[in-house]
Amino acid sequence: MNTSAKGKRAEKRCVTELEAAGYWAFQTHLSRGPFDVVAGQVFSILDDKAGGFYRADIRFIQVKARSGKQGLNVGSARKELRELAQNVPSNASCELWVWLDRATEFIKETIA
Repeated sequence: MNTSAKGKRAEKRCVTELEAAGYWAFQTHLSRGPFDVVAGQVFSILDDKAGGFYRADIRFIQVKARSGKQGLNVGSARKELRELAQNVPSNASCELWVWLDRATEFIKETIA
């Protein structure tokens, strides 16, 4: 399987997992940017029917698919995300999710 197809499949798994956790999520198709998936969740902090307070959490996620030979060699992606994390709002996080071949779940790292 080519690396592009493997990466897209890992991104789809990421979106599916986030949606199951109550987030809205989408892949940034055809993007050459640093993030493969953007997800968000809005929830009420104060349940006031007259107009309570709400909070939104936003997640910018870089997804990597790796074979066993490559392991967790994602140093350059981690470095790029650290630089970008300085410019995200306080309610947002930059994350790196790695899918290893034959794995049952992602290895997740929150950069900021």
